[in-house]
Amino acid sequence: MNRQHAKPTGLLLSVVVPVYNGAETLGDCLAALCNQTLPADQYEILVIDDGSTDETPDIVASFAQRVRSHRIEPNAGRLIARRTGAELAACDDIVFCDSRVICEPDVLAVVLDHPHRPLMLGSDFPQEYFRTLYGRFLFSVYRKLWKPYFPQEWFAEQVEINQANFNRMPKGTGFLATDRSMFLRHQPTGGDRYVSDDTLLLAGMVTEKPIIRCRNLRCRYRARTELKAILPHLHFRGVLFNSFYLRPGHMFFWLYLALWAILLGGVILTATAVAPWWLVPAALLVGLVASSVFLADRVDNFLAVLVVLPPAGLCLASGIFRGQLIGLCRGLRRLLHRLGRKS
Repeated sequence: MNRQHAKPTGLLLSVVVPVYNGAETLGDCLAALCNQTLPADQYEILVIDDGSTDETPDIVASFAQRVRSHRIEPNAGRLIARRTGAELAACDDIVFCDSRVICEPDVLAVVLDHPHRPLMLGSDFPQEYFRTLYGRFLFSVYRKLWKPYFPQEWFAEQVEINQANFNRMPKGTGFLATDRSMFLRHQPTGGDRYVSDDTLLLAGMVTEKPIIRCRNLRCRYRARTELKAILPHLHFRGVLFNSFYLRPGHMFFWLYLALWAILLGGVILTATAVAPWWLVPAALLVGLVASSVFLADRVDNFLAVLVVLPPAGLCLASGIFRGQLIGLCRGLRRLLHRLGRKS
């Protein structure tokens, strides 16, 4: 059942918090948003509960005096939750804040003072990555993939994300300030949980206007730490990976095909007894060690990558494969529908 307070008026900024089963961090996220240096009568907080089944509704209710809310049932996916938030927001100037993002007290004031939209947080806090093996693994991957732009505090106060550098820049919608019309103009086609809600959106935005990644937006991302939460998250990111990065013609598309060709070639050689049975596992082991050496810049990070890469890679790869099956099924349904209409 939907619960929504009347829209307040005279506001300068709407903060939209889409959430699904976010009880672990939502309370801290909303507390930080409620305790901003920006006067409370200048901004609203709108929570879009995307059919949560945990204690999320109770947490939202505990902030009822300060937070406006809307519930979607059943769970529809973050793309729909964000779009709903944009449509229900009282202001045209909107901040999307993930429920795992904990804002510093001056963040919303900085957003209002900044002349550019879209605007994205650029505070990476690299020291926080070193608290867990998974964090060290992420740091090593991000550092290699996005060097020199990550961590941004080692690089520049502000960085422009445009079409030319889009694939080389760290980006996301964890904390994104944008005007409503631009956000809605660049919504990905389709409307379910299996369509990328972030990369496709940002890729569309930069065709119109660069995105500024700003370090003065000081926010901390409360990362997942439990394996039972990390692995399903990686699997689902693999599903979404197909929407943008594995489109035909993208560099990752060709890399993905090359990896499949190498793997299948090894299996064929082994199965036909041209090569010994241990060729494939030996090649995978060599590839794991080589990847760890390539990604890590020091011994402790090397060991973290060596341990985390196999399960993380399997979860991501299974998600990618699942996403391709979903895309294939959709394509077949569209083909059958067209054939049915012609007949």
